[in-house]
Amino acid sequence: MANIRFIGKGGQSLNGATVCQRFFEIAATSGIKPDHASAVWHDAMHGDSLARDLIEDICDIEIVSSDAGFGFPVMKQFALIAAAITFSFSAFAAGVDSRAYTCEGLHALVVANRFVFINYPSFMDFVVANGSYCSAGEMRGLRSVPTSDNPECLVNYCRKRPSTTN
Repeated sequence: MANIRFIGKGGQSLNGATVCQRFFEIAATSGIKPDHASAVWHDAMHGDSLARDLIEDICDIEIVSSDAGFGFPVMKQFALIAAAITFSFSAFAAGVDSRAYTCEGLHALVVANRFVFINYPSFMDFVVANGSYCSAGEMRGLRSVPTSDNPECLVNYCRKRPSTTN
């Protein structure tokens, strides 16, 4: 975090701890698992542009390089921000119904967002783009969810690693 600054939409510099706290509070109230929120935060702090974009949208801030100067960041249009935030919150808060997508469409949604909460009674969990989004005690597994064109569309999800002790 030493190489970045957090800038509020009004141009004011924000404390990193304050932004972090705000992100985790919003993530928790949106139903995002703490380990997934931690992975997004970690990725953002290590340069992942998609994770940074997500945090910028959720927290209504700009993340800039610490040597970016003192000028105000370029302001995004209000309508675009509102639309992105509304879409992000609705997708994360309520989850998506896998049956509203084709299998290919669901895979594209997951890849674009890196992880998505599936709100289906027999699943009710996150699906992930790949195993790198699983926490240290988890590994990638495959499960099926119904989609509009496939009753058993295979998706990646994170499951607990089997114990290695006897």
